[in-house]
Amino acid sequence: MNPNDELLRDRLMAQQEPNPEKLARYREAVEAMLGQQRRHKWWADAVRAVLTTVGAIVLFPLAILFGLMFMYLLVGGATLIEAWCPATAGLLCLAGAVVLVRWFFSRRADDLLMEVKRLQAQGFEFEDKLQRHEDHKQKGR
Repeated sequence: MNPNDELLRDRLMAQQEPNPEKLARYREAVEAMLGQQRRHKWWADAVRAVLTTVGAIVLFPLAILFGLMFMYLLVGGATLIEAWCPATAGLLCLAGAVVLVRWFFSRRADDLLMEVKRLQAQGFEFEDKLQRHEDHKQKGR
C-alpha cells in the first residue's frame, strides 16, 4: 500500500470519529428540540382534549336531537324533502363527532420524530461511553 493512501485513510478515519465539542453541541441542540417538541405536544394534546370533549358533549347529543327531529317530522306528516334537512344535519354532527374522536386517538408524526431523535442521542451517548471505555483500557496497558 502506498504511504499516501495510508495518510488519506488515517485522515478519513479521523473524520469519522465525532468531535467531542460537536457532539456536545449536537446533544444540546437535540435536547432543546426535544423540549420544544414536548411543549408543542402538550399544547396540541390540550387542544385535542378540548375539541374531543366539545365533540362528545355537543355533537353527539345534536346528532341524536336531529335524528329525533327527523323522526318527528316524518310521523307528523311532513314531506320527505322537508324532513331531510334535520337528517342531513344530524349525519353531519355524527360524522364530525366521529372524526374528532378518531383524530384524538391518532398518533402524530412528531411523536415518531421525537422518539427517533431520543434514540439517536442515546446511540451517540453509548458510542461515546464505549470510546471512553476503550481509551481507558488502552491507557491501562
